[in-house]
Parts: sequence; structure tokens; C-alpha cells
Amino acid sequence: MLEKAKQALETEKVNLTTELEQAATARQDLERRRKQSEQQVQELTSRLAETDRAKTDFSNKAAKLQVSVAKNSKLLYQMLRLLPIQI
Repeated sequence: MLEKAKQALETEKVNLTTELEQAATARQDLERRRKQSEQQVQELTSRLAETDRAKTDFSNKAAKLQVSVAKNSKLLYQMLRLLPIQI
């Protein structure tokens, strides 16, 4: 009877050890995935910031070009008014 209980405890010990090893392996895998995900988030955040800077630069350039076009259009209109009309 004592031998049977000892054998049952040994079996339980082996099972628990196996479960513990599996849990440790799963934890390591999850930790690896977490680090990969964090790295991807950092890369995407960096790319987003770069894209936002480029968007801001393009918007500023577009605004400057619009002002320039408006000034040049006004100047052209004024110059055309000064030209003699030929009939």
C-alpha cells in the first residue's frame, strides 16, 4: 500500500514537472512574442512620426505655392491691364 502511494506521488511529481516545463516554455514563447510586438510598435510609431513630418512639410510647401500662385496671378492680371489693346 505504501509502495502504491509512493508510485502515485512519483507519477504526480513527473506530471507536475512536465506541466511546469511546458508552462515555462510557453512563458518564454510569450515573452519572445511580446518583445517582437513591442519592436514592431516602435518601428510603426517611428514610421508614423516620419510620415506626419512629411505630410506637414508637404502641406507647408503647398500653402506657400498657393500664396505664390495667387501673387503671380494678381501680378499677371495687373500686367495684362497695362498692355495696349489692339483692334
